[in-house]
Amino acid sequence: MKTSSLAYVLGAFFIAYASSALTQTQEQPVRNIMLTETRDIADAATVNLALSVLVKDAESCNPSTRGTQACACGFKVDLKKLKDAYNAAVAKHPGWKEQATVVAYVDPADKQSSVTLVFPNIKRQLASCSQAASKAK
Repeated sequence: MKTSSLAYVLGAFFIAYASSALTQTQEQPVRNIMLTETRDIADAATVNLALSVLVKDAESCNPSTRGTQACACGFKVDLKKLKDAYNAAVAKHPGWKEQATVVAYVDPADKQSSVTLVFPNIKRQLASCSQAASKAK
């Protein structure tokens, strides 16, 4: 995935939550979890893969809706895959979902790249998409 795609997901997929996350991190120190165990990295990588698929989906949105909630939440199957991956990961690693927590690892396939995930932000986006779907019914 290109750097611009990663920047796009951070900007487009989580923009609504940036100010609340920033406020929270100013109130408490950020807890950085650097993964080194293969099984832990695999759990985080599953979430990252599902998130990456949604980023690719969002890139296919019409330019007028790209970066909006409707675009980010419109891919139901891939959104469910992200939710399932998130739920499986935090079931095994409850600390990952704590506020002001960042989970990172070095990509085993490319020892030069690191991956950083903020599980509380993923949870908020999933909840936001769920609420939007409920309102649409």
